[in-house]
Amino acid sequence: MINLGSWMNGILIGWGVDPKIANTFDEMIIAALLVILAIGLDYLCQAIFVGSMKKLAQHTHYQWDSLLLKRKVVHHLVHTIPGILVYALLPLAFIRGKGLLLLSQKICAVYIVFALLLAINGFILVFLDMYNMRQVNKNRPIKGFMQVLQVLLFFIGGIVIIAILIGKSICFGRATGSRFLVQTRTVSYRKLR
Repeated sequence: MINLGSWMNGILIGWGVDPKIANTFDEMIIAALLVILAIGLDYLCQAIFVGSMKKLAQHTHYQWDSLLLKRKVVHHLVHTIPGILVYALLPLAFIRGKGLLLLSQKICAVYIVFALLLAINGFILVFLDMYNMRQVNKNRPIKGFMQVLQVLLFFIGGIVIIAILIGKSICFGRATGSRFLVQTRTVSYRKLR
């Protein structure tokens, strides 16, 4: 397996850097290079995907592609690509620093989840815009329902982000879900009586 930290360590020692200093800074230099690579990849992917989407929107008469650009759905989805790349390459960079590896992976995972939350929120807003464009639906507004969906989305996203940061699973299991269902049915049955 390729070890980018050892590779950078060899380069630094080859340049005449003291081995103690090379051992200290080799993984941090690789992490900085990964961040620079991610930023460059983000700009490249933005130019390719968002640029091609803009050209597609100009040449078609459909509204959905213009709305996807307006609500930045593609923009936020493209942000996940560098995050996934960095997340996958981090174990190759940090061999000795396991604590720094876990912290960096948590930061990447939070970044990916947040970008996906923004993209899903954009999809909700695109759906709302498309719904409001139809004349038939002018008398039946669903903005309140969409806002409830947005609050629910960010509430669940916040729970996922907190679970990532503290390192706990968000799965409750069958027993907890069943107990919650029984308690809710009991409470609603008592209210009916």
